[in-house]
Amino acid sequence: MVEQFDNLPPNQAVIALNLDRELWLRFQTRCQEQGKTITEVLSSLIHQYLEENNPHNPQSLRDLEELIIQYLRGQIEFHFEQYFKTQIIDLIKHSINEYFQTDLEQPIHSVIESSSTEEAKTTGFEPVEAYLKTAKELGKILGVSAPYITTLNRIGELKQWGWEDSGQRRGKTILYRPINLPK
Repeated sequence: MVEQFDNLPPNQAVIALNLDRELWLRFQTRCQEQGKTITEVLSSLIHQYLEENNPHNPQSLRDLEELIIQYLRGQIEFHFEQYFKTQIIDLIKHSINEYFQTDLEQPIHSVIESSSTEEAKTTGFEPVEAYLKTAKELGKILGVSAPYITTLNRIGELKQWGWEDSGQRRGKTILYRPINLPK
């Protein structure tokens, strides 16, 4: 409640406050200790309160920006948990299943090659067969198709890729080796 008295200038007001008596006494004591009047301290607090809640105040804008960022972060995390996480898991499962369906013989070769590698570690000798690759295996290494590897071999350009026909076969399948290996 604001009252206007005749002896006050028109730009000032007298206010009545209902406060806890002990709180008011502590406030008066603190003002005296600081060497300030109650009017100065209350005016300062009111100005500070108004500035903090002013939408044009940079601090208020930073607080608002932080609230918006927190809200958006929460929304993104919610949508990720609800939608994208399951889609990513499904995509990974699909890729794994697709890999094992198209490459059923690869795990067998990797077991054979790993045993050859273990043998090489224990004996100090690494068999040349461990480096031999079929067109399909070499295609995966070089990022091309198996028929392209065969074509490169036929036209003599496979050496430019660092591989050559080893002269060995696995059944009818040509085995290729890196060029830097001894023949």
